[in-house]
Amino acid sequence: MGDAGGKAEYEGFKIDHTFPMMGKKITLRNISLLKNKIDKETVYGNIGQDLIQQFEKMTLNFNHMFVYFD
Repeated sequence: MGDAGGKAEYEGFKIDHTFPMMGKKITLRNISLLKNKIDKETVYGNIGQDLIQQFEKMTLNFNHMFVYFD
């Protein structure tokens, strides 16, 4: 894992997973999963092109803070 503050290595593995979303089956490949919790760190996931490209349209609603895919 890395960011502007540097880089660190953690034990984990990669998986592929398919889940239902907005009436479609979405498959994400090479999802990085950590084997153990990182102390004093909060790690959030990112919505990337691997998810976005599986839909024709994406709506970002900043008033009500949600993302909608069509």
